[in-house]
Amino acid sequence: MNKDNLFVALVFYGTVCLSKLRFFFLKLGLSKLTNQLRRENKILSDTNENLESELNTLLGLLAIPSVRNMIFAVADALISGQPIPVSSGGGGGNSDIRPSLGWSQTG
Repeated sequence: MNKDNLFVALVFYGTVCLSKLRFFFLKLGLSKLTNQLRRENKILSDTNENLESELNTLLGLLAIPSVRNMIFAVADALISGQPIPVSSGGGGGNSDIRPSLGWSQTG
């Protein structure tokens, strides 16, 4: 084998090795990315399950008329800035819960 053929063979071999190295590092990068995406998917799935559980709890509470009325009374009062009429013994001029939440009474 003469020098020119040897040089061509070495260049070709080097190119093949570099291609294999690029593929290896690309595969390694994709593997890390895949693992990261799997972890994030697990976190999102767990969060989704927790939110679904909370939603089911809220829907269960909304099925109880007295609780539903109280929740909507609080929501209406917070939206409109009016005191909350509480039918379960509280109420009067002190039924506005906004000060206890640290919110202003001016709306």
